[in-house]
Amino acid sequence: MVPALKVKFRKRKGVPFAVERLSGVQYRCRACNKLFLEKEELDRHLDAKIDAHRVATPSGEAPKLNENLLIKAIYIEDIIDSLKKDYIKRDEYDDPWK
Repeated sequence: MVPALKVKFRKRKGVPFAVERLSGVQYRCRACNKLFLEKEELDRHLDAKIDAHRVATPSGEAPKLNENLLIKAIYIEDIIDSLKKDYIKRDEYDDPWK
């Protein structure tokens, strides 16, 4: 599954904003810093690495803990939220398709 930012569109006093939530899974080989969207792709890649090297160290380009990352994600509307737009109390629903 491609990582996706699910968004809830709102307006408060005429100012549009979005509530965003990241979901999805991606896999990273830390030896070469490649990303994979499917576990099977990662498994094939790791099998090839194990056969070729036996011992691998993390790449210097691999992310480190507590470090900001740039990621690619798809920006999609939270469909369930758009069905509940009549129940919003404080804010009003902002339809991005208008």
